[in-house]
Amino acid sequence: MEKECLFSFYDAVNCKIDSTSLIIEEEKMFLFAENILEKSVEIMTRV
Repeated sequence: MEKECLFSFYDAVNCKIDSTSLIIEEEKMFLFAENILEKSVEIMTRV
């Protein structure tokens, strides 16, 4: 029953898996997405 979840944010939230690696992966993806957002905002404000 360990990794029956897809690695999408909502699946991870809805899943009752006690897996720190899953949480770490989600954190990484979230921070990565946040980085991209910040960079695109910077580029847009420059133009």
